[in-house]
Amino acid sequence: KGWKGRWSVGPKTKALVEPALGLDGGEHACLRVEGPNTMRALIRRIAEPGLAQGRDVYLRVVFEILPATDDSAAVFASWTATGDENTGGEPATVTTALTTDPTARIGGETQSAGLTLKPNQVYVMVACMGDWDETAKQYKSISLWIDPPAGRAPSPLARATGDSGCKLFELLLFRVYNLSTGAYRLFDVRLTTTWDEAVSAGS
Repeated sequence: KGWKGRWSVGPKTKALVEPALGLDGGEHACLRVEGPNTMRALIRRIAEPGLAQGRDVYLRVVFEILPATDDSAAVFASWTATGDENTGGEPATVTTALTTDPTARIGGETQSAGLTLKPNQVYVMVACMGDWDETAKQYKSISLWIDPPAGRAPSPLARATGDSGCKLFELLLFRVYNLSTGAYRLFDVRLTTTWDEAVSAGS
């Protein structure tokens, strides 16, 4: 719900649906993403971007990282919330990888989650784009959680603040870098405006 059309897959990206063991240990369909470095491995548009303007926006991603056979590969990916005018940059971004910690990035500031992810393990990532500046018409912070509990939101593992320049959230971009022979499995990608929906297992 809430999307404008389907995922757009980048020209150098391989994306296929396959069965895999999900968060609950049962078999589920997921999207396996492979391919070389690209800012636009996956793109999806928001149907009515103005509806959420000024409100906190949460991104929930249930994912698994499949390691590359080349140990030097970072197997890095990022999610960017942006408007059409900023598709070449990373105004509000969260990253996940195997050889570097997950991070939150905004306006040139990067904060590390201080957590090392393991390959072949399913995680829940929740990010929040918030601190709306009504005068500048832009979001000023992005926060990141990995496997957050239900209930009241705990302190984020990483929180970055700055001028995002993101005045209207129109696009969600998925970037991949140095996958080599690695891949990402995506079980759930969801946008909400409440914490409870972001940590809920329901669709």
